[in-house]
Amino acid sequence: MDEVVAAYSAFARHGNAGQLRWLPEQPLQQRPLMSPGAAWIIRRILAGEAQPAANGSEPAVVPLAWKTGTSYGYRDAWAVGVNPRYLIGVWVGRPDATPVAGQSGVALAVPVMNQVNSILISRLAGREWPADPRPASVTVAAICWSGGQPLPVGDQNCRQRRQSWVCSTTRCRPRYWQNDRGLRVAADCPQACSRERLMWPLPLEAWLPPQERRTQRLPPIDPHYPPLEQGSSAPLIVTGVIDGQRMQPLPGNPVLELPVAVQGG
Repeated sequence: MDEVVAAYSAFARHGNAGQLRWLPEQPLQQRPLMSPGAAWIIRRILAGEAQPAANGSEPAVVPLAWKTGTSYGYRDAWAVGVNPRYLIGVWVGRPDATPVAGQSGVALAVPVMNQVNSILISRLAGREWPADPRPASVTVAAICWSGGQPLPVGDQNCRQRRQSWVCSTTRCRPRYWQNDRGLRVAADCPQACSRERLMWPLPLEAWLPPQERRTQRLPPIDPHYPPLEQGSSAPLIVTGVIDGQRMQPLPGNPVLELPVAVQGG
């Protein structure tokens, strides 16, 4: 739990994740985990302020920002909270890792986290809470989903227009070539014109609705002049076994069966 809480400290330390210190004389050890702008935005999202207010203002003191987690088989129920002064980490489970059917972070860990948060707030009554000013790198803008860019009205890459906090965004702009019939062709095709289209990264395709995936967003391929590298296939991933994992058969059973599956490709 100390590692989880230390990682969440980046949201309150301008992107720097610091290791926990158990004694006052311990030196602070920290490293950059994300940019100050990204840390500020994520903390606001976890605090229920995912989008700017209509008037563009935001409270100087951030309310409790929190996240839950439940491990496979109901073995661990987690909740981590960040209030203006403290980090709160809660784990609920059995020390022998026995599953507790139905337990979850929301049902069991969050009530404990809220109770601890209320006690801490009551002890700080009358004191000045530390402010969380917006970094200079974060602005408010009307962006286009899914690329995260402010684009002119009518642009084909603007799927939906939303008001959002703006910092550095992760997106890709695949380049392709298109003929006069609107079909994708090879770069050396006569009369081919270069085009760009904003896309989510390939590893995220599985979480996108079908109409937002490459197969629907990019023009169809001209069978007479197909591009050499289509670049529209998701990477091949083998699931069911972890790199470096050691597996041994059960006593008395010489056969070791590994159920694996593939995704993408």
